[in-house]
Amino acid sequence: MNLIPLLPFLLLASFGAFPTGKGTTKDGDSLPVLTVCEVLEQRRLRNDRPVALVGVLGSTDEGQWLFDKGCRKQVLTRGFAWENDIWLKWDPSGAPEPSLMSRVDQTQLKNKLDVVKQRNQLRDFRHGSLDFSDRWVVVLGRFQSRTDLKPPKGKGPGRDWGTGYGHLNGSPAQLLIKDGSVNYLTN
Repeated sequence: MNLIPLLPFLLLASFGAFPTGKGTTKDGDSLPVLTVCEVLEQRRLRNDRPVALVGVLGSTDEGQWLFDKGCRKQVLTRGFAWENDIWLKWDPSGAPEPSLMSRVDQTQLKNKLDVVKQRNQLRDFRHGSLDFSDRWVVVLGRFQSRTDLKPPKGKGPGRDWGTGYGHLNGSPAQLLIKDGSVNYLTN
């Protein structure tokens, strides 16, 4: 068999140039467990990769965010300081499979949750019969953030909304999720 026509493909495959597929880790290793603060600090490195994020789940009638109020740094672009939150976007075709949670190191998860609990307090928020109270969670998703994140500017309906994510483009990143992505933590 003549392998010369296949040589470019074999070289590319040996260097990992082919994607591993949506919802898989690059090398099949354990899934990284990060806090919101850590993933936002590493947003270029973690972009378009599956991650398990530990944080506080906050909800309103406009959507859901994963946040951590205790981050030492904020994402800064063009002099604008973004909130330390990540928009949760429902995207079943882009989110990793929930079975990847089996690759999460439980000791690492507990340690990350302890750190997040030290920096945050849960808010109890109800609106009529709806419960929007905060929850401790680990969320499995595909992390996304733009390299050139443009902040909003101006005021009112004619303002430039920027290129953030979620409601009013107010988050510096998003996490693509599906059924089974959000896991509530109690301890």
